[in-house]
Amino acid sequence: MSDTRHAVLELNDVSVKFGNFSALTEVTVRVPAGSVVGIIGPNGAGKSTLINAATGVVRPTGGSVRLNDMDVSAVSVAGRARRGLGRSFQTAHLFDSLTVRDHVRLPSYAYRGWLGSARKPIPKGAGDRFEFGLEELAHHQARALSGGIRKLLDVNRAMVAQPDVLLLDEPAAGVPMQQREALLKAVLQYTRDGTRSVLVVEHDMNFVSQLCDDIYVLDRGQVIAHGDWAAVSSDRRVIDAYLGA
Repeated sequence: MSDTRHAVLELNDVSVKFGNFSALTEVTVRVPAGSVVGIIGPNGAGKSTLINAATGVVRPTGGSVRLNDMDVSAVSVAGRARRGLGRSFQTAHLFDSLTVRDHVRLPSYAYRGWLGSARKPIPKGAGDRFEFGLEELAHHQARALSGGIRKLLDVNRAMVAQPDVLLLDEPAAGVPMQQREALLKAVLQYTRDGTRSVLVVEHDMNFVSQLCDDIYVLDRGQVIAHGDWAAVSSDRRVIDAYLGA
């Protein structure tokens, strides 16, 4: 699948090794402006390692990461955040004693503090932007939230800073079915102006098929297929490695 839109995030021939184990081998992923790109594959395929390589949590042993036309392969996690990269986590990283409202406001404090001067200001009022009905839980401490609601709060918090590229690691996992539609709509709305993009790792294929413009399939640390949902879901390699009959 060819997309001529400008790529805001590119992982070019990225390899990651942990000792003698190759978690990723020459993986190339391109995230065009205004798109939602999916990463799917079986457990252990290297999906979360790819997210961690993109954000700087792990350093590639080969290849490069480019963000907004800049090579950020040697740039820190905070440095990449300043340049427009944000993420949520497979397991939500929250502060149990803080309220839902506190978490939604955290990005505003971070940009004034540990992130230093913002690459661009967070829009006025963004610190009070609640998604997924979370405003009803604004005064609840994070320790009182279910796993699925914690995931939604983590995504909400990541969206507040409005990074150019938002990386979501299994955002629908554990989320109640009645709130998945709100999550789907929020992610699509996030990219609607054509300037912001999303890279999402997800196991829910119904969610992926509705959300993603473009999909990369990983297996054993390598890309085995790439294209839209119709293309990858009918690819024999993907069926054998992941989707089944």
